[in-house]
Amino acid sequence: MNLMTFYFNTHGDLETKLNIADAKLIIADCMRKLGEVSEEKDDYIQGYVRYGFVKVPFRISWISTQDTICLTVQSESNDIWNHAGKKVTVRIKEVLRNHGNSGYQIDRLGLPKLALAGQVFLFAIFILLALFGLKKLGLLP
Repeated sequence: MNLMTFYFNTHGDLETKLNIADAKLIIADCMRKLGEVSEEKDDYIQGYVRYGFVKVPFRISWISTQDTICLTVQSESNDIWNHAGKKVTVRIKEVLRNHGNSGYQIDRLGLPKLALAGQVFLFAIFILLALFGLKKLGLLP
C-alpha cells in the first residue's frame, strides 16, 4: 500500500483560503477527470485510476483544520514493488495541484502509448515462443 499525506491549500502551493465544501468538489472533479469514482462520502472518496493496463484502486480522505485541508492519498497495486500504486499517488497529487490550470493535460493512462505498445508486442512474442516450445516438445499437436 502506498500512503501519502499532503496539505492542500487550493491550487498546489498557493496560499488561498478554501473551505471544505469547495475542496470536496475540487477533489471529486479531479478524480473524475483522472479515473473512475466509485464512492463518495463526507470524509473520503474512492475509485480507480488506470496505470497502463492496470486499474489501481485509490482512496482520498481528508481532515479540515482552520485554514488547511490535510489530504491522505492511498493507492495500491498488485505488482511486487507497488510501482503502479506509487505512480498513481503522484499523478493524483499532480492533478490536484494543476486544477484550474487550463494548459494542463490530464494523462488518463499514466504510461506513454509507445510503452504500452511495447508491452503488448513483448507479450505476443512470449506467447509465440511458448507455443513453439510446447509444439517442439510434443505437448501440442
